[in-house]
Amino acid sequence: MNRLIVCTFYDKDGIVDKYVFHLLKSFLKVSSKLVLLVNGGLKEDATRCLSGMHVTVLIRENMGFDSGAYKWFFTENPLKEKWADYDEVLLTNTTYFGPFFLWNNYFDFMNSIETDFWGLSVHPGGTLKNGIHFSRHVQTYFLAVRKSMLLSPSFFDYWANLHLPTCRLEATLNFELTFTDFFASKGFSYTSWLDEQGLCFEHGTNPYNCQRLPELIKKYDFPLLKIKNFRPPNFMALTEILSYLEERRLYDHNLIWDALKRTGTEKAWNLRALDDFVRSHDTIYIYGAGNYGKGVAEYLEKIHGKRGAFVVTRKESVDDGAITFEQLRMKDNDGLVVAIADGEIRAEIISCISKTVPLGPLFI
Repeated sequence: MNRLIVCTFYDKDGIVDKYVFHLLKSFLKVSSKLVLLVNGGLKEDATRCLSGMHVTVLIRENMGFDSGAYKWFFTENPLKEKWADYDEVLLTNTTYFGPFFLWNNYFDFMNSIETDFWGLSVHPGGTLKNGIHFSRHVQTYFLAVRKSMLLSPSFFDYWANLHLPTCRLEATLNFELTFTDFFASKGFSYTSWLDEQGLCFEHGTNPYNCQRLPELIKKYDFPLLKIKNFRPPNFMALTEILSYLEERRLYDHNLIWDALKRTGTEKAWNLRALDDFVRSHDTIYIYGAGNYGKGVAEYLEKIHGKRGAFVVTRKESVDDGAITFEQLRMKDNDGLVVAIADGEIRAEIISCISKTVPLGPLFI
């Protein structure tokens, strides 16, 4: 199959992490041509490294997120592509770690399925936090379009009429949640690799919700892990996934940790440091009873057999099991985990509470 892969990329510092190079190299094995659409710019060393690969790099102004880059690519056609040359075009990005398994496993399987477009996963539909309802759709982090749709007038009409988003919500509403509906209404068929494995997801359930991912990766060989899943509430699921990948040598952990460390994500999800902190202290107190704090508490209990005590500013805002800072009495070998992901808010809280409460060792 003659396949064009179009991969979008953005980094505020113009740095291309090693996991991205790994991903691009894997795409080269399953494509006739690989195009990297860069929103913004690249550091000189990144440009130099990419020049040594068989990757066509296009740099554009950072406008419109992924959909803006795709719109520009298909409407302006900067490479003067002859679209009829391709049997399939894959639209994807670098928002995930992987692949953990060979891409051929998925492309070869999907080649046997009659469809006009497909993805790795289909969201069953649900409701956004702002109350907006959305329908079933192929998730656009990995979106393959077959020639039957690529050469249709509807395909280029879609991109020509796409409103250029100015924020992430608009990008979601105008592309992620409309693409499938638009083309389905034109009579084009769609499916996903997970659908073809017979997997069903309840309405409102994200297929790559981290709590389901261990099963998808271990049982069904799902090939990737979204970077945005690296959040404290997902401590347990991520620990299970990373242990599985490491035991079977399916993916180099250094690719993950190097990227998380550079972007600051590691500080909000640093299990290695947290383990050391927990082992060296007796009672662990947790400031913050939100998803981050609850994720820490679950991890402490299941991995270390310790039940963390929640500490809050105002008692009325949480369950009865929490204590306020006025009630907190830390002993010499006790520790406090500040379970607030936002760095600025975390620093403000630490500064505030340290003035009024005698604190022991902090894990921040």
